[in-house]
Amino acid sequence: MTSTHPLEPQKAIFKVEGMDCASCVRSVEGAVGRLPGVQEFQVNLTAEKLSVSFDSSQTRLEDFARVIEPLGYRVKVLERTRPSGHAHEQADSHKQDPVHNHAESAPTETPWWNMRAGPVGAILLMTRAGRPVLLSGILLGLAYLFGQIEPQWGQWGYIAATVVGGGQFARAAYRGARVGNPFSIHTLMTVAALGAILISEAPEAAAVVFLFAVGELLEGVAAGRARAGIRALAALAPKTAFLIGESVLGESVLEGDVTPPKTEREVSVDTLQIGHLVRVKPGGRVPGDGTILEGFSSLDDSPVTGESVPVNKGVGESVYAGSINGDGALTVRIERPSLDNTISRIIKLVEEAENSKAPTARFIDRFSRIYTPLVMLVSALVMLVPPLLLGGAWQEWIYKGLSL
Repeated sequence: MTSTHPLEPQKAIFKVEGMDCASCVRSVEGAVGRLPGVQEFQVNLTAEKLSVSFDSSQTRLEDFARVIEPLGYRVKVLERTRPSGHAHEQADSHKQDPVHNHAESAPTETPWWNMRAGPVGAILLMTRAGRPVLLSGILLGLAYLFGQIEPQWGQWGYIAATVVGGGQFARAAYRGARVGNPFSIHTLMTVAALGAILISEAPEAAAVVFLFAVGELLEGVAAGRARAGIRALAALAPKTAFLIGESVLGESVLEGDVTPPKTEREVSVDTLQIGHLVRVKPGGRVPGDGTILEGFSSLDDSPVTGESVPVNKGVGESVYAGSINGDGALTVRIERPSLDNTISRIIKLVEEAENSKAPTARFIDRFSRIYTPLVMLVSALVMLVPPLLLGGAWQEWIYKGLSL
């Protein structure tokens, strides 16, 4: 008789590039939630990350890319923990990353969701999502002008503006339907635009599509700004530090019982441990949270704490990773590892706040799963029943159905 033990769930963190709105998050959540063996998962919009716990006997790492990439996003593994207590693995190379998107290796345009918000013209002209919005707006304006001369020209111009601006929404609706999410905001927008064209209301279709596209673009820029802010915060801490001595020194250093060795070498900040002594040179950045053992200087904590005026600090006072040293050299004892310093904790708090949904948001998510298909069903009945059974005019009732 053999006994079977349930496998420990495998955990992984994926980078999902291309998410720019709450609808994108719901699409990814829907695709991941339908995979067998998935136990827990969280999608972070700002960090563009998917954290998931799953049964590796039912779902492979490659399966996540298989269901997410058809939605239009790029997926790669950042970290994974294998079952049976294996340590974390970093997947930052092609060899280690079985779901690496090889299209990413080719030269591509700067994704519009990752752009720092710059001049409006740059956003519109230099991004893949910005150009259709710009072209749709130009066609909308030209259609209005030509419509004053020849109404038929105007109609065709409005249809062209709708197709150019709404094509991306139709593709997104199709991708969502393929993975089991047919009732997305993109589906609603596509149906409304097509319906308006069918009842000869192309100007309304073009205007609605253009305004929605502008909103989507601005939402993506806002998300890009948030990501840029987090990247800038993470970049505050230096990558290297000047380590004094070879060993981790104990509390006796703080009490002055041991004279710190004066030899120093440059090392990666990630290798610093609690108790290591580091030299912070004038004008340099503090590599980690710690306590000053030697020296006196003014430190600019504004990048971390927002303090507008440099603060004079001496022996026994605390310093923060990312602070800018003034004109004095300091010897600092590291009190926290790099993954737990002030900057890392701020980033972690931001990501946790992004992951946690308010009760209202959770209610809206549940409500929309029922409300959206119900409204589309009622709208279809309004468009079909009166003309078919009561002899109503098709155009009139289609218009009323679309207005729902």
